[in-house]
Amino acid sequence: MSGQSVFLPPTGTYVDINNRFRNINESAYNFRCPPLTQQFPGVGSFTVQVKRVITQNFIPTIQRGKTDSISITVGGTVHTIVLQEGNYSIDTLMAALNTAFQVYDAGLVFTYDYDFQKLTLAVPAAQTFSFNSPTVNGVTYDRPNLMSPYDRLLQMLGFFYVRNQVYTGVTSIVADRSVNLIPTNSMYIFINENLNVVSTMLNNPQNIATVPIGLFKFGETVNYETPDPRTFTMTPQMLTGMTISVVDDYGTPVNVPDSTLLDIGFLFITTSKSYD
Repeated sequence: MSGQSVFLPPTGTYVDINNRFRNINESAYNFRCPPLTQQFPGVGSFTVQVKRVITQNFIPTIQRGKTDSISITVGGTVHTIVLQEGNYSIDTLMAALNTAFQVYDAGLVFTYDYDFQKLTLAVPAAQTFSFNSPTVNGVTYDRPNLMSPYDRLLQMLGFFYVRNQVYTGVTSIVADRSVNLIPTNSMYIFINENLNVVSTMLNNPQNIATVPIGLFKFGETVNYETPDPRTFTMTPQMLTGMTISVVDDYGTPVNVPDSTLLDIGFLFITTSKSYD
C-alpha cells in the first residue's frame, strides 16, 4: 500500500514581540523587547520556534562607524575621508566622494562606467596618491580580506587590490571589482540570553533567525517566513521578555531605529511542566 504522510505542525502558543516599545534609554544595537503579553504559569520548559520576521531593510549604504570612512594619502599626507550616513545611489555617492577628495586636489575625480559598473579615479599631473590599508587600534590590516569589517567602503567601491600602491599622475586608477552598494546580504538576529539548543543546524545557538535582506531596497518591507524554523528550548525565567541584538554579515552590530518595526513571531510549545 502506498500513501503520503502529512506531518501536522505542533500545537502551541503563537507570540509576537517587537522593538517599537523599547525603553528610550536602550541602545539601538542591543535592546530588550517588551514583556510578553502571554504568561505561562506552571510551565517548566518550552520548545520555541521562530516562525516569521517582519521588518524593513533599514540598513543604509553608508553607516556611521562601519562604511563611512576611507583612508588616502595625497602628496605624502594621510587624510581620512568620512561621509555622512545615508542611503546613497552610485551617483550621489560618487558626488560625495568627489566633493571630499577635491578638498585635497581638484584633479582627483571619480567617474563611473555604467556598462561595467566600475569606478575610475583620475590622478592629476605631478600628484601622488594611494588608498591606505586601515589602521585600527594601532594595528594595520594590510591583507585584502572581503570579510574585513575595517575597510568596507573601499571594498564596496571595488578598489580591492590597490591598497598601499602609490600612483603618480597623470594616471587613472581603475577599480578591480564592480561597485557593490549592498552593505550586508543578511541580518542575523541574536538573543542575548543563554539558550539550550534542542534541534538546530546553526553554528551559533544565539542566532535565532537569519533574514535575507540583500534583495530588498532600502526601506522596503521584509516579510520573511522561515522555511526551516530555528528550534531551541527556553526556561520559564526568560518568558517575560528577550534582549535582542542584530548583526550584519561582518559580525558587527546594526543600528535598529526605534521607529522601524522589527517583529519576531515565535511558537511556544510546552515540553515539560512543573507545579508548586
